[in-house]
Amino acid sequence: YIKHLAFNIARSGWNVVVSNHRGLGGVSLTSDWFYNAGWTEDVRVVVDYLRREYPNAPLFAVGTSIGANVLVKYLGEEGDNTHIAGAAAICSPWDLLVSVVS
Repeated sequence: YIKHLAFNIARSGWNVVVSNHRGLGGVSLTSDWFYNAGWTEDVRVVVDYLRREYPNAPLFAVGTSIGANVLVKYLGEEGDNTHIAGAAAICSPWDLLVSVVS
């Protein structure tokens, strides 16, 4: 579904960046840190990089599933300091503990 979302957004004329969680999406794990649903530093690094590379481009973010949880957590941590102009969280789990235990 991410490929379809990215394709349709790009087809509409937007530049698209997809960031996979560490060790997922066919990307090898190259650090000592594993992906987890509470780790927002990767999002922060990607957003800061894009802001430096494209300082005049508005940044919009879409997170799906656990990625939505990470995105919302990141936005809460950053508050008014975020460089993201708008965001959408799609199918974010309401309670991570219940989601992984059941």
